[in-house]
Amino acid sequence: MKKLHWKAHLMGRLGEQVMGFPIRLILLLLSLPAGISLLSAQGTNVACVGNLIITLDENCAFEVLPETVLTGDYSMVDSIAIRIDDTDSSTITGCGNHTYSAELYTNDELTFSCWGNILAEDKTAPLMVCPEDTGEAVLLNDMQVLSGTLSSADSPVFDPSINSCFQDVDPNFETGDYYYGVHTFNITRTDVFTFIAASSYNGMMALYHGDFNPEEPCQNLIGYSNDTYIGSTEDFDPIVPLLEPSFRLNLSLNINRTYTLVWTSREPLTEGDYGVSVFTYGDGRVTNLSKTQVQLAAELVCLDV
Repeated sequence: MKKLHWKAHLMGRLGEQVMGFPIRLILLLLSLPAGISLLSAQGTNVACVGNLIITLDENCAFEVLPETVLTGDYSMVDSIAIRIDDTDSSTITGCGNHTYSAELYTNDELTFSCWGNILAEDKTAPLMVCPEDTGEAVLLNDMQVLSGTLSSADSPVFDPSINSCFQDVDPNFETGDYYYGVHTFNITRTDVFTFIAASSYNGMMALYHGDFNPEEPCQNLIGYSNDTYIGSTEDFDPIVPLLEPSFRLNLSLNINRTYTLVWTSREPLTEGDYGVSVFTYGDGRVTNLSKTQVQLAAELVCLDV
């Protein structure tokens, strides 16, 4: 019975201390995850967040602070060092996976350290700063001109007001006869063509696939303009002014096809000269038509979309 009592007494002593440390504390330390040290075991519950996702700022960077990665009460320490990817910097730069470590110091002694992983994502919208006085740019461009004259002497007439395809013209056409001019042409290559009409009176230009039939003016119609530059195409040399979209007819035209441009006035039986300037985005041109080089004013749009 004494022998059994001695063993029980010894086991009781072992349950209290091993090498001077309480056995409960040793078991607690052995059960802690990697990176957790004695400081957290003493009631402060300090720990590192194992895996964290952050969003980079507009400079593609993120400053990691103690409160970003630490949990628990660490107010008793004197300083905290955050290190990213084994460097002395606490700033993340660039997307992707990064590692971090946190070191807590008291009286210049390391009392706690832990580590974790950070996934950095770029979800911050870019900041666009539009410089002042850059509302338009002037570009060199070739200009070709289709010109003619509406005259009672030799111009044919038609009545666009009775056709459904011109019902959306604003203001509406009055009922009556209108002189018109016809220009049939081919192009050198597929391109986006811009047509700008100029005259001393308000008019309308319409573009057709193939021929124009004055008895059926809606047939083969591709599109038409709604406004006219009041002036002359000579005003476009050397600088074509910046005009609203309603003054321009922008269309993609294909090579090996014939097109017809029709010009007419907005009021019945109006006479006078007109010109239609032709520009392209690329190298496409109207065949057998001379060209001059002018400066084309283009609007610069600076938007945060």
